[in-house]
Amino acid sequence: MRDLAHILYAMNSLQLAMALVFVAGYGLALGALIESRARLWSAAVATLAAMGFVLLARDWIPALLLVALVIGVFGVLIALTWAVAWLAQRRLAAAGHDDRIDAGQSATMPPASQHGTPHAMPAATPVAVSPDSA
Repeated sequence: MRDLAHILYAMNSLQLAMALVFVAGYGLALGALIESRARLWSAAVATLAAMGFVLLARDWIPALLLVALVIGVFGVLIALTWAVAWLAQRRLAAAGHDDRIDAGQSATMPPASQHGTPHAMPAATPVAVSPDSA
Protein backbone atom coordinates (compact mmCIF):
# COMPACT_ATOMS: atom_id res chain seq x y z
CA MET A 1 0.00 0.00 0.00
CA ARG A 2 2.94 2.29 0.66
CA ASP A 3 4.12 1.80 -2.94
CA LEU A 4 0.68 2.78 -4.23
CA ALA A 5 0.71 5.98 -2.16
CA HIS A 6 4.23 6.69 -3.43
CA ILE A 7 3.02 6.33 -7.05
CA LEU A 8 0.19 8.78 -6.40
CA TYR A 9 2.54 11.37 -4.90
CA ALA A 10 5.18 10.96 -7.60
CA MET A 11 2.87 11.37 -10.63
CA ASN A 12 3.76 14.08 -13.10
CA SER A 13 1.40 16.02 -15.37
CA LEU A 14 1.66 13.55 -18.23
CA GLN A 15 0.76 10.63 -15.97
CA LEU A 16 -2.18 12.56 -14.56
CA ALA A 17 -3.37 13.29 -18.10
CA MET A 18 -3.03 9.61 -19.02
CA ALA A 19 -5.01 8.63 -15.92
CA LEU A 20 -7.74 11.13 -16.77
CA VAL A 21 -7.97 9.90 -20.37
CA PHE A 22 -8.11 6.29 -19.11
CA VAL A 23 -10.91 6.94 -16.61
CA ALA A 24 -12.94 9.02 -19.07
CA GLY A 25 -12.40 6.60 -21.95
CA TYR A 26 -13.22 3.56 -19.85
CA GLY A 27 -16.39 5.19 -18.56
CA LEU A 28 -17.51 6.09 -22.07
CA ALA A 29 -16.70 2.59 -23.32
CA LEU A 30 -18.89 1.02 -20.64
CA GLY A 31 -21.87 3.36 -20.92
CA ALA A 32 -24.52 3.84 -23.56
CA LEU A 33 -23.82 7.53 -23.98
CA ILE A 34 -22.19 7.06 -27.38
CA GLU A 35 -22.79 4.61 -30.21
CA SER A 36 -21.02 1.26 -30.45
CA ARG A 37 -18.32 2.27 -32.93
CA ALA A 38 -17.35 5.25 -30.78
CA ARG A 39 -17.34 2.98 -27.71
CA LEU A 40 -14.78 0.76 -29.45
CA TRP A 41 -12.57 3.78 -30.14
CA SER A 42 -13.03 4.93 -26.57
CA ALA A 43 -11.99 1.50 -25.27
CA ALA A 44 -8.91 1.55 -27.51
CA VAL A 45 -7.92 5.03 -26.32
CA ALA A 46 -8.50 4.00 -22.69
CA THR A 47 -6.33 0.92 -23.16
CA LEU A 48 -3.51 2.95 -24.72
CA ALA A 49 -3.77 5.55 -21.94
CA ALA A 50 -3.62 2.83 -19.27
CA MET A 51 -0.58 1.28 -20.93
CA GLY A 52 1.07 4.70 -21.16
CA PHE A 53 0.30 5.38 -17.50
CA VAL A 54 1.90 2.09 -16.47
CA LEU A 55 4.93 2.59 -18.72
CA LEU A 56 5.57 6.13 -17.45
CA ALA A 57 5.51 5.08 -13.79
CA ARG A 58 8.75 4.53 -11.91
CA ASP A 59 7.48 1.17 -10.63
CA TRP A 60 5.15 -0.52 -13.06
CA ILE A 61 3.58 -3.04 -10.63
CA PRO A 62 1.91 -0.48 -8.32
CA ALA A 63 0.77 1.50 -11.37
CA LEU A 64 -0.78 -1.63 -12.85
CA LEU A 65 -2.48 -2.30 -9.51
CA LEU A 66 -3.86 1.23 -9.58
CA VAL A 67 -5.34 0.63 -13.05
CA ALA A 68 -6.86 -2.63 -11.82
CA LEU A 69 -8.27 -0.82 -8.79
CA VAL A 70 -9.98 1.75 -11.04
CA ILE A 71 -11.50 -1.05 -13.14
CA GLY A 72 -12.69 -2.76 -9.95
CA VAL A 73 -14.23 0.46 -8.61
CA PHE A 74 -16.12 0.89 -11.88
CA GLY A 75 -17.43 -2.65 -11.52
CA VAL A 76 -18.55 -2.09 -7.93
CA LEU A 77 -20.33 1.15 -8.87
CA ILE A 78 -22.12 -0.58 -11.75
CA ALA A 79 -23.18 -3.43 -9.47
CA LEU A 80 -24.45 -1.01 -6.81
CA THR A 81 -26.39 0.97 -9.40
CA TRP A 82 -27.96 -2.20 -10.77
CA ALA A 83 -28.88 -3.39 -7.25
CA VAL A 84 -30.51 -0.07 -6.31
CA ALA A 85 -32.51 -0.01 -9.56
CA TRP A 86 -33.58 -3.63 -9.06
CA LEU A 87 -34.69 -2.98 -5.47
CA ALA A 88 -36.59 0.16 -6.49
CA GLN A 89 -38.34 -1.75 -9.28
CA ARG A 90 -39.34 -4.53 -6.87
CA ARG A 91 -40.68 -2.01 -4.34
CA LEU A 92 -42.72 -0.26 -7.02
CA ALA A 93 -44.07 -3.59 -8.28
CA ALA A 94 -44.98 -4.65 -4.72
CA ALA A 95 -46.82 -1.36 -4.15
CA GLY A 96 -48.78 -1.82 -7.39
CA HIS A 97 -46.90 0.82 -9.36
CA ASP A 98 -45.46 -1.04 -12.31
CA ASP A 99 -44.62 2.11 -14.25
CA ARG A 100 -41.44 1.62 -16.20
CA ILE A 101 -39.92 4.57 -17.94
CA ASP A 102 -39.28 4.07 -21.64
CA ALA A 103 -36.27 5.60 -23.31
CA GLY A 104 -38.31 8.31 -25.05
CA GLN A 105 -40.48 9.17 -22.04
CA SER A 106 -39.69 11.92 -19.56
CA ALA A 107 -39.13 10.85 -15.96
CA THR A 108 -41.32 13.69 -14.65
CA MET A 109 -44.28 13.18 -16.97
CA PRO A 110 -46.76 10.35 -16.43
CA PRO A 111 -47.19 7.87 -19.28
CA ALA A 112 -49.34 8.96 -22.23
CA SER A 113 -52.17 6.65 -21.13
CA GLN A 114 -52.60 8.69 -17.92
CA HIS A 115 -52.81 12.04 -19.72
CA GLY A 116 -56.30 11.45 -21.03
CA THR A 117 -57.36 13.27 -24.15
CA PRO A 118 -54.84 15.89 -25.16
CA HIS A 119 -56.16 19.43 -25.32
CA ALA A 120 -56.21 20.96 -28.75
CA MET A 121 -54.05 24.02 -29.15
CA PRO A 122 -55.85 27.08 -30.53
CA ALA A 123 -55.00 27.90 -34.10
CA ALA A 124 -52.53 30.70 -34.55
CA THR A 125 -53.98 33.91 -35.91
CA PRO A 126 -52.01 35.11 -38.91
CA VAL A 127 -50.53 38.56 -38.50
CA ALA A 128 -50.16 40.81 -41.48
CA VAL A 129 -46.70 42.30 -41.77
CA SER A 130 -46.26 45.43 -43.80
CA PRO A 131 -42.94 46.27 -45.46
CA ASP A 132 -42.77 49.53 -43.48
CA SER A 133 -42.75 47.75 -40.11
CA ALA A 134 -39.53 45.85 -40.82
